[in-house]
Amino acid sequence: SREPHQVPLFQGRIDAGKLRSLLGTLIDPTTIEGWYLCGPLGMVEDATEVLADSGVAEDRVHDELFFDERIESIPTLAEGAEGLASVTITLDGRSSVVWVDPDGASILDPARTVRAEVPFACKGGMCATCKAVVTEGEVRMDKNYALTADERDAGYVLTCQSHPTTDEVAVSYDTHGGIGR
Repeated sequence: SREPHQVPLFQGRIDAGKLRSLLGTLIDPTTIEGWYLCGPLGMVEDATEVLADSGVAEDRVHDELFFDERIESIPTLAEGAEGLASVTITLDGRSSVVWVDPDGASILDPARTVRAEVPFACKGGMCATCKAVVTEGEVRMDKNYALTADERDAGYVLTCQSHPTTDEVAVSYDTHGGIGR
């Protein structure tokens, strides 16, 4: 979903607006026998709502979630507060700084408070959608079911499972070095 396309409708994840565009022009949703949705919670909820608004019966919509828990609201942490690490997130050539409690949420959750487009899917260490390379500092990962030994040796981590172990950390989603999925 991150590869560039000539048609904006096909760029990125499907969302409520894109689905409405498809249903309004290409597809009559009431003629489809069964709708099968698979993806992150927010995407599946949006699609389910649009389908219901379009007259699709609830029993014709089936779903599978990448992650079945609601994402909790992450409080904004104060810059420089004692015990917090400064984490610089680089994505699409732009850097943002978040403050992360090493014993709290993973790097991914605070990053999403300032950069909603940070990639993720399962939040369980299985899919590697949130893979990034550590360019400064060190982190520890809770779980890793997705990265190979070569990827780990090259500095890649799963940000959904990573916690800073140094006062300053930098991760980049832009550096792939020919390794990865």
